[in-house]
Parts: sequence; structure tokens; C-alpha cells
Amino acid sequence: MNVVFDAIVKEVQKKSSWHEVCPFYADSMGNVSPSGVCIYLSDVTFFCKGPGFETSFMALDVLYTDKVLKTHVMEYLEGKRKTVRRANVFTALGKETLTSLELEGKRFIFIKFNDMQFKQLLSIAQAKQKYSKTVADRN
Repeated sequence: MNVVFDAIVKEVQKKSSWHEVCPFYADSMGNVSPSGVCIYLSDVTFFCKGPGFETSFMALDVLYTDKVLKTHVMEYLEGKRKTVRRANVFTALGKETLTSLELEGKRFIFIKFNDMQFKQLLSIAQAKQKYSKTVADRN
């Protein structure tokens, strides 16, 4: 890792009890970070931060998560594919996969990280955000 990225990781460690360094990040807005990002959770918002790049999304903004092939993501980013579909278990054997997050507004994030841990945190954050909205609606 480089000095800038190390500084980002140290900054994130101070902000959140959960964070993960992800070796690859791309999204449908054209942002690509082949050297990776640091993703962390603050309350119900996930932040992705890398050298010269930062984005965030709310837990309830995530509609679906799927495994996709990295080669298909790269083709999508190059304009060679219109969409990226879920990876078939058999075709994904031995190939590098990423987690695809479909967000509100037809936004997509393609990231490499511990999928199971993220899904657990996402579920908790979504429940927390739904509860907060319910309480706010009552008042």
C-alpha cells in the first residue's frame, strides 16, 4: 500500500469500529480504484474512501447484492457490455468475483470484500434505519 492509502486507513479506524480494506472498487458512475478503497460503517451510512475518491450510501439504498465476474465488470466499464449479470456458480469456478451492490437510482457498486460480514452489517443497519424512520413517522 502507499502512504496516502495508509493515512486513509488510519483515519477510518478512528471513525468506525468496523472497516475493511478492499483491493478493488468500481461503480456505474465511472469511478474505478484498482488499488482499492477502505469501506466503513457509520450509524446507517457506508462510506468508501480511497486516494482522491470518496462516496457513501445509506443502508436502505441497497436493493440487492450479488456475486459477479470481475471480467464482466471490466467489460461493462469499458462499454463492451450493457449490464453485469449475477455470476453462475459453475462459470465462476476459478475466476475472480466481486460483490455487486445495486442501489436506488440504478447505481451499481462493484467491490471485492468479505461478503458475509458485509451482509450481516447491512442487515443490522437496514433494521436500524427502518426503526428510526418508523419512530420519526410516529412523531
